[in-house]
Amino acid sequence: MELEFTAHAKDRQRNRSIGVDIIKHVVTFGRERHHGGAVVLEMDRKSRQKLRQHLGADSYRAIEDRLGI
Repeated sequence: MELEFTAHAKDRQRNRSIGVDIIKHVVTFGRERHHGGAVVLEMDRKSRQKLRQHLGADSYRAIEDRLGI
């Protein structure tokens, strides 16, 4: 999956130390909701369960703390 980022998004990503791998996981497994005209992706319980099944327990544990950013 190839993602394109605006300059603003790249700055925010860098400032928050969010790796592209985390962003790809959120885009792939996150739940989409609409808020004030924007599309918001969030990692709710079901999204996290699907990601854990995809990655395996050990790999999931390695990134779990970065999913709430």
